[in-house]
Amino acid sequence: MKNWLIVVILLIILLITGGAAAQNQDDEGLIDDIIAYDQPVSGTITEAAIFDVWRFQANAGDVVLVQMQAADGLAPLIGIRDRSGNVISSTEVDYAGEPLPPAEPNSMATLEFRVPQAGEYAIVATRVGRLDGTTQGSYTLILRRLDSQTINRQAVEFRCGTQLVRTVATLEFTPGLNEEDFRVQVYGIDGFEPAIGVVAGLNRAVNECAADPAGAEGDTVIWETEMTVEPESPHAAAFTIGGGELLQDVTLTLASRTPGRYMAIITGFTLLPQDRDDQIMVRIGPSALGTEMRIYMVKLGSSRLDPVIVIPEQGDELEFRCDDAGRFACADVPSIAGLGAVFADGPAVIGSRLDAGVRLQPDDVERIVIELTSTNPNASGDYALIIFGELPQIGE
Repeated sequence: MKNWLIVVILLIILLITGGAAAQNQDDEGLIDDIIAYDQPVSGTITEAAIFDVWRFQANAGDVVLVQMQAADGLAPLIGIRDRSGNVISSTEVDYAGEPLPPAEPNSMATLEFRVPQAGEYAIVATRVGRLDGTTQGSYTLILRRLDSQTINRQAVEFRCGTQLVRTVATLEFTPGLNEEDFRVQVYGIDGFEPAIGVVAGLNRAVNECAADPAGAEGDTVIWETEMTVEPESPHAAAFTIGGGELLQDVTLTLASRTPGRYMAIITGFTLLPQDRDDQIMVRIGPSALGTEMRIYMVKLGSSRLDPVIVIPEQGDELEFRCDDAGRFACADVPSIAGLGAVFADGPAVIGSRLDAGVRLQPDDVERIVIELTSTNPNASGDYALIIFGELPQIGE
């Protein structure tokens, strides 16, 4: 009698635990379930179950972002299906309908989609090649709702050469007729493979992208450890923007194909007494929402500047002012003393305890205005920006 009771209890447990899964997963393992915004879900693509369906509700005009991080050998592919079962957007083509290179195994697929009309839609998570594909593995999927008014002005991802890369940050500045070149060096760790997108000048005279280390090879990077950029390293990229009239308007986009952390160094800035301050506008990339980004103003060479960073009062946010990072009013901003890089051709950009910094963790893609100035309004000199940030793994 006691053995029969144990069997009955075990059957009840199996019905409770197995029955809940069976509601949303058929005998072959196909998932057809609801996905909530900002709540990661997971699944597995096999030969018996080559796609899963995740349904969601959206309003007309919403802009949603879908990210699918693959693992265990899976090459991810995302589609969005309307109520009629038509696939109306996918990661196989870009906005112009041009074919995109297929995702590699264990990479992240990203899809931005503007909802045409209110109703239910479905995300189809599958593999490159679909029926003809050969990869299998697991994945994590997340759905986010983005600001429809601002997201269009910043690419979620873009093509850099033959690669698709995801935006981690965008900087916009108008330095005027500066004859100095602006030099951008980006170094990655933990897998970050940097790309630098640049649009500058009247009528977008410059519209280029660099994802190779030419110009950064041989640089000595002083960060968590000291390291030298090796030839053909995928973890460094460099770009030089020519001086003169081309610099009237610059949009600089930092991006990566893979998750990880980065340090970016931008040189070419000069502050003159009549300018009083420079302004840059910073936006976090949609794929990096909620991650921390730190921006430092670093005095160069014989410059007489005493760097100060100010974020003016915006809405409910009070003005933030930082003189010496790691001290006094900005003690919660880590000091940049001793960090930076020595370029292979000689110049060095190394922070000191007197350099200013700001710590940002934006949860939307709105522009943040940052003013760069000096405690002495009559001082002048050159300075650089050093930026730290990351592209997180999905679900982090």
